[in-house]
Amino acid sequence: MAADDALAQGQGRKRWFGGRGSTRATATPRAGDSEAESEVQSNMTAGPPIQETSFQTEGAPDVEEGEAVEGVTDATGKFVAKFDLKNDIADLKKNEWRRYEDLNFAAYYTDLTTNRTEQRRLDIRITKEPIHIYFIRYSDQHPDLPLTGYISTFYADGTPAQCNVEIKDRRDTVARLKTNSLGAGKFDIDIPRENIVGSEYEIRVSARDKKGQIGTFEESFYLDDDDDEIRITTDKTIYKPGDVIDIELLSTQQSGYVYVDLVKSWTPVESRVAELHGGKARLTIPYKPSFKGDLVIAAYTDKNDSRWSNEMRAVRGIIFPEQQNLIIVGLNCQWTVSCGDELPRLPTSTRAMPSSVSNQMMGLLRHLGR
Repeated sequence: MAADDALAQGQGRKRWFGGRGSTRATATPRAGDSEAESEVQSNMTAGPPIQETSFQTEGAPDVEEGEAVEGVTDATGKFVAKFDLKNDIADLKKNEWRRYEDLNFAAYYTDLTTNRTEQRRLDIRITKEPIHIYFIRYSDQHPDLPLTGYISTFYADGTPAQCNVEIKDRRDTVARLKTNSLGAGKFDIDIPRENIVGSEYEIRVSARDKKGQIGTFEESFYLDDDDDEIRITTDKTIYKPGDVIDIELLSTQQSGYVYVDLVKSWTPVESRVAELHGGKARLTIPYKPSFKGDLVIAAYTDKNDSRWSNEMRAVRGIIFPEQQNLIIVGLNCQWTVSCGDELPRLPTSTRAMPSSVSNQMMGLLRHLGR
């Protein structure tokens, strides 16, 4: 996770005041190890900018007091404050696990003609790298099963970063992928036995965007081959009504029976039994009208009946999207709802609506009017 350079990443918080004048405070990123800029500008709601003003920025009152910068605005009502961040960045680099730090500031802008002072809060984010990588995998990993991982890439301000991603272990490049517009990507790799040290497997992930900005991430994890494991894969994650569910089971146990349940809200809506041959099994579940919303596929055996054991147990979530909010459609009509003493009245044009909808709306409006 160590980086050669650190960057100052500004989090813009732009607000305008009404009244005689308005004030804006923003933080501007500056590449390098030393400085970040904060710009404050004041404008009249009508007329020329406020010129005779003083400006002061310092650590926010509710945090430890730090450096203060003072000055006078230029003819356009603008003042730029520069902050030396060398010590803050040095402290961040000493922390192995922390990727960024938010420095809090308060800006005070005083109109010298009226002695009116306005305050704005702003944050300056310092980060080890311009791109942050996050990695998710199964908690238990058997060395004989593929490693399935999910990568997400973001800029320091939280914006998704579309990147080319390369994954290496101690010796080889084991996967390449490209994250999508949401910064998400997935990979599956077979773990090379010769690249496992002891019982640990280490990977290094690097991401690069189209501008050449880079992020890195390293992780090593323990591989457990003491117990058999099972893995569930499906042909997709989001299904539409009428779709069948194709399920594939992959296990380190070469033969035997596996129970498969399709569960909604802790209640099984479908149950099947599959037989492993060479550590694999496939089954297809036809669509049923009860397949709605979030569903969980659970696969398990009766090899170990301990409640806390994960041996030969696995789950995977799928979705059959369903409408969950109330939609009211009116055809060629206007609805007027009053919350006064009188009950709301439906317009005569409700005859353009289905009678069932009209009756339900009448009941709802009467309830609201009581």
